[in-house]
Formats: sequence, structure tokens, C-alpha cells
Amino acid sequence: MFKRLWLLPLFSLSLYGITPINIVEVGEKESGTYDGYFKFAFGSASGNNEYERYSVGSKFNLYFKKNAWLFNGSYSIQQSQGIRTRNNSFVHIRNIWEMYRKKQGIGIDWEYFGQVETDEFRELNFRGLVGTGLRFKPIYDYKIYFGIGPMWVKETYLSHKEEDNEVWRANIYFNIRFDVADKSAVSYVAYYQPEIEDDSNVDLKQSFEFESKITKSLSFVVNVSYDYDSHPITKVKKYDFSQTTSFKYNF
Repeated sequence: MFKRLWLLPLFSLSLYGITPINIVEVGEKESGTYDGYFKFAFGSASGNNEYERYSVGSKFNLYFKKNAWLFNGSYSIQQSQGIRTRNNSFVHIRNIWEMYRKKQGIGIDWEYFGQVETDEFRELNFRGLVGTGLRFKPIYDYKIYFGIGPMWVKETYLSHKEEDNEVWRANIYFNIRFDVADKSAVSYVAYYQPEIEDDSNVDLKQSFEFESKITKSLSFVVNVSYDYDSHPITKVKKYDFSQTTSFKYNF
């Protein structure tokens, strides 16, 4: 299973994906309070390359004394000379329960989650998953987390119906966020997801994000993502790079 862990440090700084990065800490805010953001990006080009690209995303966190809820999703579309060249979306929900916590913040959480995803140009008609696992915070006063657990995944495709599948995968991830200045922060997340019965069948998802505050509520965000699928369906590439620059309104 772990022979491909060398892939985890791979991510491109050539700036290509709109993949939200979230670290939600149980108890970081008063019970019954919430926060979140709305994010919007628009890009266009004319001349030799002509396209219009739109992306929207949002996140909503709800905090309680011993648990927290996380909701987020995004939608992205692009067209070139009247022809659609990108169309993808996802919705994710997660609940995190505190199991053990030292005063310094080191601890263990239990979490469970579900997600629905579509991606027209990867031929993905539907990808649904549910999973659970443990999340570990090993270092005092830093937002660094490791997670591990199983998840069930169902995928159906726009064509090649014979490649529709249902599998159990391990979900192993590393998530970090830290401030680089009073108004800037950097985040990185990597998910390593091998099939449990065949560890040569691996999904790897990575995302790097830089956020700089313009005002108390408004931020400028650059997001880079790299996705790798060792066993894609017919005529679909093994990897995707993507980049998005956007504005984010925090509430």
C-alpha cells in the first residue's frame, strides 16, 4: 500500500484547480457559532487563445462544544469559442467529534463524511463516497493533522458504462495550514487513496493554497491542485493540473 507514498510531495507551482483546503478545529469557537466564505473567480482570454472561465465555491462551518460540522462545495465551467471545455462540481459534508484532547491542543478526533462529485471532461457522471476515520493532531499549537480510515466509493461514467465501479479505499491524508504574515496564510493537503483489495489502484489528490487578506473580510487566493489516478477509464489521462486565482469573502 505504501510503496507510492513518494508521490505525496508532488505538486506543481506552475499554478494550475479549485480544491478547497479546510482545517476545522473542534472547540476553536463558542458552541453554536459559525463561519465560512464565498469564493468567486473569473478569467478570460482573446486572440490566439479565447476562453471564458467561471468558478464559484463556498464553505460553512458550525461549531459545538465537542464536535463541528463542515460543509463545502464548488462549481467550475469554461468555454472556448462557444464550446464547453470544463464542467465540474462537488459537494462535501463532514462531522468531526473530539475523542481526546490535551490542554496544549494535541489530540485525536473521530470524523465521518460524504461527498458527491461530477466532472464532464473526465467522463465522470457521478462519484459518491462515504467514509470515516481518525484524525490526529501531533504537534502543540500548530494546525497540522494526519488522518486515516476506510471509505466506500461508487463511480459511474458518461460513456464506457462497463467501467462503472464500486470499491473500498483507504483514505490517508496530511493537512497543514500556517500563517506567513499578519495577513497571509499557506495551506497544503494531500490525500492518498489506494484500493483496499488492490493497492496498485491509487488515487492521489493534492492542493496548495496561498491566501492574502485585502480587508478583514475580503481575501485574494491562489490555488494549485494536482490529481492522479493510476487506473483511469479509457481515453482519460492519469493526471490533472489546475490553477485558480479568486476573491474570497469571509463571514
